[in-house]
Amino acid sequence: MVRTFVCLGVWVIAFFALALEARAKMVYYEVNAQRYSYSTTNRRQMQEARQRIKAANAWDAAKAKAQAERSANPFVAVFGSTAQREAKEAEARVQQVLSRATGAGSFASSSEKARSSSSVRSFVSWFIGSAMRCRSRKT
Repeated sequence: MVRTFVCLGVWVIAFFALALEARAKMVYYEVNAQRYSYSTTNRRQMQEARQRIKAANAWDAAKAKAQAERSANPFVAVFGSTAQREAKEAEARVQQVLSRATGAGSFASSSEKARSSSSVRSFVSWFIGSAMRCRSRKT
């Protein structure tokens, strides 16, 4: 009877551990013609992605505003305007965010992926071994 409960407990723990791992997914997005991705379970990657996306959206808005001002007033191309300066500043912010985030972050995220997949593999092998021991004890 005790063995049955132990085996049942192992199965329940394994089910929930694998179900939680199955919820994680990779989200892909593109900024400045460069493709990026992040895991929905990694908070650091999600924060970096939000920063990139926010900076890229601000840059797009500033570019659109500068382009509209330039098409409405041809002298803006000669003398410049605040909207064009803001667009250049927004572009500089995007480049700064992209260079900061792509530095050591890409290596760290790949090592984290390897570590998490290794832990899942070791858990699955442990689970299969314990399940086999439970089955062998029953017979």
